[in-house]
Amino acid sequence: MLNSLKEYLANTTSLTDEEYFLLSTGIESICCDFTNIAAVLLISIPFKNTVATVIYLTLFSALRTHSGGFHARTKSGCFLIWIFVYCIFSIIYALSIDQGIILWLSLPALIYIVVHAPVEHVHNPLSESELIKNRNLTIAMIIVYAAFMIVLFNEHNELSKAVALVFIIDAMSMYALKLSNMRK
Repeated sequence: MLNSLKEYLANTTSLTDEEYFLLSTGIESICCDFTNIAAVLLISIPFKNTVATVIYLTLFSALRTHSGGFHARTKSGCFLIWIFVYCIFSIIYALSIDQGIILWLSLPALIYIVVHAPVEHVHNPLSESELIKNRNLTIAMIIVYAAFMIVLFNEHNELSKAVALVFIIDAMSMYALKLSNMRK
């Protein structure tokens, strides 16, 4: 289906090679993101944590975009890691661990993110202005997310655990990227 769409665009539009490449890459990226999100939402049904999953998807995706995090070499590897990390989130979320403990465990993760964000990928270095922009956006998101977590803790205890787990998983993803960068 994706190839049909690309072929249609190539035959019906007068795009330059560069425009076609950018459009084709964008469509591919959207399809991959949609597949990843749909898979996670389907997995959330038996776990009975769809609301927490939507919180996780929204907050983690936005935070990781600016803080950095581990990248797989292939799209299929990315998909498998995405599903694996989500399953870790779901299992921990489903465990009967006191929300207060999870919140306290998220504090070192918050500190790690604030100190180290953004983590650059060795094959995709950022300019100085991109580093500053991503760092500032990460810190702003951390402040908003932490406030959201505190409000949820007072109103909907269980959902605050989802936000705290986003911090923990993002910090782990950043650390994994840092380790993988050291080996290159």
